[in-house]
Parts: sequence; C-alpha cells; structure tokens
Amino acid sequence: MTFPRRTWLLPAVLLAAMGCSNAGEDFGFGGGSNGAVGVFVFLDRDGSLDATPADTVLAGIKVGLVAPGTTDTLFSKTTDASGNAIFTGLPLGNYTLVIDSNSVGDSVSVQKIDSANVVLRSNAAQVQMFVRIGFPSATVTQARGLPAGTRVIVRGLMLTNINVFGDTTAHITDAGAAIRLTNATSAGPQPAPGDSVRVLGTVAARAGQPVLDSGRVTAFLAGPAPTPVAQTTLQASTAQGGTHDAALVQLTNAVIQTDTSTVNGDYTFSVNDGSGPVKVVLDQDVTFPLGQYIPGKTLTGRGVLVPTGTGTWVFKPRANSDVVLS
Repeated sequence: MTFPRRTWLLPAVLLAAMGCSNAGEDFGFGGGSNGAVGVFVFLDRDGSLDATPADTVLAGIKVGLVAPGTTDTLFSKTTDASGNAIFTGLPLGNYTLVIDSNSVGDSVSVQKIDSANVVLRSNAAQVQMFVRIGFPSATVTQARGLPAGTRVIVRGLMLTNINVFGDTTAHITDAGAAIRLTNATSAGPQPAPGDSVRVLGTVAARAGQPVLDSGRVTAFLAGPAPTPVAQTTLQASTAQGGTHDAALVQLTNAVIQTDTSTVNGDYTFSVNDGSGPVKVVLDQDVTFPLGQYIPGKTLTGRGVLVPTGTGTWVFKPRANSDVVLS
C-alpha cells in the first residue's frame, strides 16, 4: 500500500532513509549488516480502508516481530505519539508482524496489516509496514439491531441532506432498510440525496427507533436521486409495521384534511388517499408556501417517515419540490 501524502506523520530521520513505499520493499541502505522495520499504526475513522487526513495516528499500540510459525516474540515496541514503532539493528531473516490486541481496545480491532510477513534479506534492508485499525462495519439492518452505545461504520445512500430538518436528523438507506442520523456532521463536501456515504456513528434510539448518533458522514460516490417506495397513507402511518422506519416513500392522490395546525413551529395536517390518514409535517426549517396547503387539495409527493414514539409515523417532505398539489 502506498501511503497517500501523509509523510509528515513519519519521523524525519526515517523518511530521509526510507521514503514512503510498499511494505516489504528493500530500500537499499549501503553498508552494515543489520535491518530495520518501521511500523505505522492508524485509526481508520472514515471507513475509507486507507490512510486519509480524516484518520488518527495511534500511540501506545504494542507491536512485535515473531519467528515465523511460532508464538515466540523476538522483538517488541510500542508506537509513539506519531503512531510509529521503529525496530533497528535487526538480524537479517524472516519475521511475522503481530499486534497485541490488548493494547488496541475493545471498540476497535486490527483490520489490516499490509503484509504480516517481514523479509530482511540484503545488507541494511529497510521495510515500512502499515497497520489499519478500525471500527466494525455493519449494514443498516445490522446496525439497527446493535446494542446502544456501539460505535460502527455503516455504508449507504443519502435520502436527505444533513441537518435539513430542525430535529437534527438525516436519513440513509441500504438494501431496502433505512435509519436516521442524529446530530450528524460532514467529514468533507456536503453529500446530496443519492450519494454513497460512509457513516461512523454511535447506535442510539430516538422516539423508540434506532438511530446513528453523532455520525461523521463521508461521501465517496455521487449518485442519482434515490427512488421512493410507493405506500398508501395507511401504510405510511405505521411505516408498514415499523419495517419502513426512516424510509423515503411516495404518497399519491392523498387529500388534505381539515385538521391543519402548527405544532412546535412545524405545520401539520392529515392526508388520506382513502385507505386511512397519515399526519404530514412541514418542517419549519424548510421553506414551504404554507398558504397553498389547504384542506380539500390533493397531495402527491415524496417524504421520509419519522416515528412519533407512540407507534405511529409522520410523513415529512424534504423540500417543497417533493410535493405536487392539485
């Protein structure tokens, strides 16, 4: 793995001697008969599977060189404040790089070592190794079933912009399941609906449904606008028994009822396509021409389903462009 433009993380002396290249390469120092191994350990905070500016160097990680095929640790070091452990004066030969899992912690794990096999063959051979430590990954469905407090990386498609609503939520989907992000922030350019993202967040709950709290969102691939799931107003009112919590859905020919009101600054009313009513919430942080939402008009549009905490869900358009009134 070529370490991408992060040379400032390595000690200047080691850089001058070793450069930055693939694990296992002979850097060709002249003279001497001993080898050296540099180990760099980083925490993959954005789930990119590579070292990026969003990541964190890890100090205090115990690394060792073991005789191949054994558990005999021949040499051991602990990474410094720059995430580096440097072995010098090594006899030439073969070693296996190992990481002490007890020094890593419970919430993360070693996810990749460039090459656990260290080969020092020529005089003064120099080898640079990279170790990626990361959080567990999960699908949206898996994340929804994890215990509260679990830190996890979830990949999915954005259904809304980040913090488009006043309740600090955003929505993502993966393989038909969806989940809300609460108090999310972007690790780079703001992702748009349809973009593929990675989210590092903590499993929590809001209004009786799982969420990813304090998620760090990294967009990595732009995509087309997401496709909503067609539902009746009755289905939307229960998110089809909760199976479509946080999903983006489409309502068609739903008539606005007379129970319009303003609740906590949001404009609310019911619509009914004949199957049964569902509450619509027009978020105060989104611009809607409220005077056009009058009883008797027919609404067709897209919106996300948000739980109330009482066993029902409300329908929230993401923007006025989501809705057609007739």
